[in-house]
Amino acid sequence: MYARDVSKKTKAAKKAKARDGQFIGSKASFGYKIDPADRHHLIVDEPAAQVVKRIFRLAAEGIGYNKMAKMFR
Repeated sequence: MYARDVSKKTKAAKKAKARDGQFIGSKASFGYKIDPADRHHLIVDEPAAQVVKRIFRLAAEGIGYNKMAKMFR
């Protein structure tokens, strides 16, 4: 019973943080980094963000992922 109660409270806390827009993961997605001042906030990693923007631009031009991978190698 205790484990079930703790599980419900943990899930409720994570949902509340997500609803508030806080980052609850352990690693940031490519193009972002965790803010050193607040671990629940992400900041843009500019060098990686340029790569992400280029990937989306190439995809919008109709270039497939195989050709993109060759370009980035």
